[in-house]
Amino acid sequence: MLKKTLLFNALVMACTSMLFAQTTTTTDTSYTIHSAFKKAKKKYPSITIAKGKTSKDVKAFLNAPYTIYGNDTLKLDAFINTKGTKNPAVILVHGGAWKSGTKELLNPLATTIAAHGFSCFSINYRLAPEHQYPKAVLDVFNALSFIKQNASNYRIDVNKIAVLGSSSGAQVASLAATTGQSKLYLDQPMALQALINIDGILAFSHPKSEEGTLAASWLGATEANNPELWKQASALTHVDKNCPPTLFIPSDFKRFQAGRDEMITILKEHNIYYQISPVHDAPHTFWLFNPWFDNVSDSIINFLNFIFLKS
Repeated sequence: MLKKTLLFNALVMACTSMLFAQTTTTTDTSYTIHSAFKKAKKKYPSITIAKGKTSKDVKAFLNAPYTIYGNDTLKLDAFINTKGTKNPAVILVHGGAWKSGTKELLNPLATTIAAHGFSCFSINYRLAPEHQYPKAVLDVFNALSFIKQNASNYRIDVNKIAVLGSSSGAQVASLAATTGQSKLYLDQPMALQALINIDGILAFSHPKSEEGTLAASWLGATEANNPELWKQASALTHVDKNCPPTLFIPSDFKRFQAGRDEMITILKEHNIYYQISPVHDAPHTFWLFNPWFDNVSDSIINFLNFIFLKS
């Protein structure tokens, strides 16, 4: 009887392993620090990869699981300034055309911001084409919920949380920031208190936008097939009196500014604070490299200090 039981268990494990092997997807590694560096260096040969600032006051907690979906465990890297007991917090959302990239891309920014008195959380999230809209946005809210639940461990002030995103991550972050007080994605609203958009679009259907197949892969439909979906997935659609103060850090590429001017008009109508800190003569991925990294991080820190220290 024991032998039959062991044989049955072995067969179950073998079948389970085969099924898992068949359903495991291949990670898209097209966007890494090295691929971005290689591309940018062609036009800017003197650039170097930014390492970020370190501080003895910042403690790192790497690969902390923040939510689980089936076989997928999403993780974040936390960088906590231990001098404070209730730090303002920043959630960082990497780019990669909604299909590639990892949390490590924004760790230099995270460590630098944390060194100035913040608790920072660089997150992984579900990527296209396997995981389509709005899963990435929901993951930002999952991360927000996780760090709030662990506020004392991570030394955060739950009423002072910003979201920062770069490129497609900025699009996702902006969507989370502009919908956090609605029930579009959530049963219970989860507001964010500041938004930092680093060269990310705010409107898919816009004269400046050049989004096509990559956006369609994440959204699950082309603009022609589902224009309402493209509108719903655009942060500009949701900008209203509840939008948090916003910092825009744009490059000179017009396509990544789609919707920004219209958003600023709405922010002005509601007397919501905003800043624009443009980066000129730089690649789209400027925040990853010197000589632009210090100016970008300084702009972010100054903005966050202004927003959170005055409140």
